[in-house]
Amino acid sequence: MKWRLVSYLGLISALALVITGCARSPECVRLEPASDVNPVRTQHVLIATVLDRDGNPVSNQRVEWKIVSGPGVFVNAAGASGKVNDGSRDVATRTYVSDRTIETGTGRNTDFRVGRGQTWAIITSATEGTTHVLAYVPAIDNWDRHKTFATKTWMDVCVEFPPAATNPIGTDHELVTRVCRMNGNGMGGVEVTYCITGGPEAVFVANNQNMITVPVDENGLARAVMRQTQPKEGQNNIGVVVARPAAQDQERLQIANGATTKRWVGPQISLSKQAPERVELGEDLRYQLVVRNPSPVPAPDVRVTDNLPEGLRFVQSNPQAQVEGNVLRWNLGDIGPNESRQIDVMVQPTRTGRFDNTAIATSGDLSRDAAVTTLVESPQLAIRKTGPAEALICNKVPFAIIVTNTGERAARNVRVTDRLPEGMTAGEQNQRNLSWNLGTLEPGASRTICYEAQPSRVGNMTNTASVTAQNTPALQASHTVLVRQPVLEVVKEAPAVRYLNNEIPYRIVVRNTGDAPSEKTFVVDTLPQGVCFLNASGDGRLENGEVRWSLGTLEPGATADMTVTVRAEQQGMLQNNVVATGLCARGTAQATTEVRAVPAILLEMIDTEDPVPVGNSNVYRITVTNQGSAVDRDIRIEALLPNEMQFISGAGPTGPVQDGQWVRFEPLPSLEAGASVVYTITARAENAGDVRFGVRLTSRQLTEPVEETEASRIYESAVGGLTAGGAGGQPATRPAGGMTGDRGTTRPGNAATAPPNRRQSRR
Repeated sequence: MKWRLVSYLGLISALALVITGCARSPECVRLEPASDVNPVRTQHVLIATVLDRDGNPVSNQRVEWKIVSGPGVFVNAAGASGKVNDGSRDVATRTYVSDRTIETGTGRNTDFRVGRGQTWAIITSATEGTTHVLAYVPAIDNWDRHKTFATKTWMDVCVEFPPAATNPIGTDHELVTRVCRMNGNGMGGVEVTYCITGGPEAVFVANNQNMITVPVDENGLARAVMRQTQPKEGQNNIGVVVARPAAQDQERLQIANGATTKRWVGPQISLSKQAPERVELGEDLRYQLVVRNPSPVPAPDVRVTDNLPEGLRFVQSNPQAQVEGNVLRWNLGDIGPNESRQIDVMVQPTRTGRFDNTAIATSGDLSRDAAVTTLVESPQLAIRKTGPAEALICNKVPFAIIVTNTGERAARNVRVTDRLPEGMTAGEQNQRNLSWNLGTLEPGASRTICYEAQPSRVGNMTNTASVTAQNTPALQASHTVLVRQPVLEVVKEAPAVRYLNNEIPYRIVVRNTGDAPSEKTFVVDTLPQGVCFLNASGDGRLENGEVRWSLGTLEPGATADMTVTVRAEQQGMLQNNVVATGLCARGTAQATTEVRAVPAILLEMIDTEDPVPVGNSNVYRITVTNQGSAVDRDIRIEALLPNEMQFISGAGPTGPVQDGQWVRFEPLPSLEAGASVVYTITARAENAGDVRFGVRLTSRQLTEPVEETEASRIYESAVGGLTAGGAGGQPATRPAGGMTGDRGTTRPGNAATAPPNRRQSRR
């Protein structure tokens, strides 16, 4: 046998003083069972309990086990110190500090419990004989109480007690106990005592007493027949003792004891009847009769009688009934234990009203009845349809169909249909033909069908619902709804052309041309990219690039007028969209304005020194600015130097080209709106006088050149200690014919450079 020991002796020892305290001392030891008879080759548990003087268990006490005499060995024991070798006749264990279950590994029926202060050992023997076992506690000082003994008598015997049984009342029952050797052979010299200990009065037939002792025959069987003194249901408890009788050289030895039960039962019948609570006049009424025998013995000669009340006409039954007027009879014969018989009956009501129907089942002296009540009625339906008087075309129209059974009988197979008019649909499939199966409608009950239909046109719409049911005429109900629709007509006005940075005025007109008010009406004007909002009429406000107005309710025929003004900041076609929305209404409009851009070139020129003495240089700074809103292209600058001055150099976004007194800059490809470029021309004063420096600008967008002049005075500088100028402080005049020769044409990279050895002076 495989044993699994749930024990941790080391942990138990460590915790023993904490759990038990250190004050209790062992006083005595007890061994159970003190005496027992067991079959050979079986294992049995001995439990030792160590107690203190108050009878309390003492834990963590060493117990030494020893087989003093007789056959047998220990096969298992508690704790790590109880490890058992094959053939061991002594072993040591310790008592537990807490309760536990010892699992044997063979199933819960062999597991056993030990408590605190207890320990155990398991013994077996392969041969017959008497074994004396000693349990000794060294910690107990009292020599009379520190040990105890148990006696095990081993016999080659196997006992099979009578099984529990159930029998009909009034019958005899035999009890059989089998006593044999382990090899299956019968065992002689043994007797069995039976004792009836409870239940209905009964005796053994052989001695008319409630206890009897019988010997085991050569087959190992001990038989006794018991009988009830009066037939009665109930259960007897019988004790069974197997013993070896006393002889001259031996005492009586009880080998085994057991118990069994005898249950006495009589026949029983029950009757149930099932029928519908209500039926409709004209329908067949079907009901069932079921006769059951719940006992373990047959019920004899079962008969069923059913008296039909007036107003019910018999149609058929299964099994077929014997019909005598309104009385139906069935002879079912015997019904076996735990069996049942079913009778199916069909009758037809001939009137309305309440029918109480009772059936009776008999078996000998037994009688059972069952009754049902059925109401025979007729249904009466009513239908009503509701909905709004008016609806908007964009909203779903809610309808309700109410079907009521005003009659006394349930209406079965109730079906409702509704055909929607042209221009109205319902459901995901946009159906016009709707139907509902309501099943059964009990008396007084109502069912309401709610659904929504979507109109697609305006005007009056009428739809009719009808209801049908079994054995009832069809009924109809209609409803008319006027479908209206608000229509928002939106007009938007805007100029066709505006120039960049000019204002663009928009006018929006919203008119309700429908036949229903437009509730919660809003106007949203989405501004195009490239404009700056300036103002809006009324409560118009700018939100995230949109101008919004709330118009509230716009009655049929009503008009709302709004304006919004923006500034054009981007060239191109600007499309402005406006949307007017309300409940069930939406209108849109748009207006497009072309925003044009034009270049506007500003030419400015200054000289850095004025007046300028002869021999000094003067720098003319020419600034070209595009003040317009569009790019200008092919910008050309031409400068005409006066004869009194000589070109030295030029600089700008493009290089200069000298042609005599003309200085022409290479064309500038483009000048963006708002951009500026600067040209500079440096010239040396050669002769005194009042001179004019001229500049001319042309471009692709300019229809005429732009010209600018700058006046400069050139005077003679001081010579030989004389101050410059003539009498009266006037500048001296350069002698005529001061500069001669052809200056030629110079084409430098970014600036023209004066010829070498020319003197430059600054003021």
